[in-house]
Formats: sequence, C-alpha cells, structure tokens
Amino acid sequence: FFSSRRRHTRSLCDCSSDVCSSDLRKLVGGREVFDLHHSPGLVDVVGELIGGDVIGHPVYNARPKLPNQQLTVVPWHQDSGYFGEKSATSLILTCWIPLVPVHAENGCMQVIPGTHRTPLYKHTLENREGQFLELDPAVVDESDRKSTRLNSSHTVISYAVFCLKKK
Repeated sequence: FFSSRRRHTRSLCDCSSDVCSSDLRKLVGGREVFDLHHSPGLVDVVGELIGGDVIGHPVYNARPKLPNQQLTVVPWHQDSGYFGEKSATSLILTCWIPLVPVHAENGCMQVIPGTHRTPLYKHTLENREGQFLELDPAVVDESDRKSTRLNSSHTVISYAVFCLKKK
C-alpha cells in the first residue's frame, strides 16, 4: 500500500507546473492509483467501518493538490453533491490520501466538524479554472473549520455529506 504511494508521489513531484496543470488527470489515472483505490488495507478498513462488503465506485478520482495553483483548489462541497440527491441517505464513505505531508500552508483538506449531520445542500458549478461543484457560501460557516495536518502515511475517511474543501 505505502510503497505504491511513494513511487507515485515521486512521479507527481517530478513534473513541471505547466505539464501538471494541463495533463494532471492523465498523470494520476494510471495503474498505481487504481491499485491504491483497491488496496486490501484500505478496503479492509472501510469494510470495518461500514460493517459489510465494500463496493468501490468505478469512477474513482485522483486529484492531486498542487501548491499555488487554482486548478487544484477544491471549494467547499459535500462529496454527495457529485452523487445525487438519493446518495444523501446512503452510507457512502470517501477517502482522501495525501501523497506528501500536507498542512494549512501547502494545501491540506479543511473540514467543518458536525456537518456529517447536515442535509445535502444544493451545489453549483464553480466559475473558476477547476470547474468543481461548490456550496453556496451562505450555508458554510467557516468559523469552526479545521485544517487536516497529515503525513503521507495517513488517510482521511469521511461520510459523503460532510462539508469539506481542499485549499
């Protein structure tokens, strides 16, 4: 699990920002990311959390966060916003796995505690380079936001209605 991450991290860190911004999805969509998505360690942990069989979404996403690039900034959203209204009542977990150490200065995930108990809010397509879904700022109270400082050996597993962003 972790040796695959280290190999993939090296290939991401070696690319120039021009190449990464234009070909980012192609760079991270290879076999190593597929293997990470299907790793027995990750699948076992998720299985323990949900108490049963794990069904992975066939369209997994690999979105590296590169410092100082708008392309990779993901605004406040709920992952269920991408899955549709019915997903709000389903037990859907999402996993975020940093390939390098992350903190507030270099682009960590930010979360708002307690939002796993909120409804699925309406999302709109952002009007920025990344073209991600985003929540209306009126429904997001950033006063309690927490930044996730993580090492590359950590994984964040969250419920899909949790409000989060990748800075």
